[in-house]
Amino acid sequence: MNTNYEKFSGYFSQKQGEVFSSPRALFGRGEEELFTLVNLDDEKEEIKLKKEDNQEVVIGYQMIKEGILLLEDKKIVSITPENIPNAPPSLEENLAIRQSQMEDTILDKKDVPYIADLIVLSGIAAYGWGKTSTGDKFAAIAIKEKPEKMMNEEKNRQNKIPSDNAKPVNVPFSTGKIKGAKTENSPPRPVLITYSTRHGSTADIAWSVKNSFQDDGIYSEVKRIQDVDDVRKYSLVIIGTPIYENKVLPEIIEFARLHRDSLSKRMTAIFVVGISLKDRNDETILKTLRIADEIGKYIKPVDFGMFAGKILQENLSLKDRINALFKKEKSGDFRDWREIGEWADKIKRIYLQKID
Repeated sequence: MNTNYEKFSGYFSQKQGEVFSSPRALFGRGEEELFTLVNLDDEKEEIKLKKEDNQEVVIGYQMIKEGILLLEDKKIVSITPENIPNAPPSLEENLAIRQSQMEDTILDKKDVPYIADLIVLSGIAAYGWGKTSTGDKFAAIAIKEKPEKMMNEEKNRQNKIPSDNAKPVNVPFSTGKIKGAKTENSPPRPVLITYSTRHGSTADIAWSVKNSFQDDGIYSEVKRIQDVDDVRKYSLVIIGTPIYENKVLPEIIEFARLHRDSLSKRMTAIFVVGISLKDRNDETILKTLRIADEIGKYIKPVDFGMFAGKILQENLSLKDRINALFKKEKSGDFRDWREIGEWADKIKRIYLQKID
């Protein structure tokens, strides 16, 4: 059986009922959305998703397998047909060709972006910008080719489960390495990226951070903050929150307060998302830091990220629309994905240095 497909099915077999944020948000094309993995039906050999508008998306296992095989062969393709010269055949076009050669296999072209999302979320592939021979950019999906050593380490990690009874050591994370985080015979504990969100912008950034860790074979989980009961099995906890009305969300403060003892014994990082950060200057930075001090009462992060968010009028309540009107705030997506990626890589480097 295809090893990457085994990884895919193994990952999603544990995720039924979970809500995912589409990693296509990376491209900033207004494709940000949430969808629920309803179930994997092995009898019918199909995976069922539910979109935010409650419409169902049903994808056959065979098309997932074909998508993975295609990426293993082509290495990189555009997701959907691009109206630019010299763009490579897209995932949609290639799957349509393969589907035409198979009996009893259905492909709805509207489902192709979800096929791509699922493959990326499973860690088999990653989204990014590709370039044609003439320098034109296109939204691409590329297979991850890991060195043999990394693949062996990942296999060992899957076969070993860290003990939740291991006693954590309280070490200042500003200096030195994390004692007890890793021994010669045990892999590092996983990374948690947890967040709260109102309209999905912070969730998109959380998934982007996860992709950065996954690119180096570091196992990480993304969870809504309301779904996190225990942080003790993680060696690094990254917390993301939007800023509304000059405050971080109350559930973030409550999470930090509730888990402050456990969080003090492991590495933490925080990122905040706010529309005010689109015009960053010394004043907005200092103001944001003061707002974030509410979290700092309970945890001491190794680093603090600040990112501009997005504001879409259709997502706003009447009160927020009126406030935006008076503040003369423009609608749009102001997230800088390069800046977000650089911050995620920075946290990853700190993490790897401390567990080495």
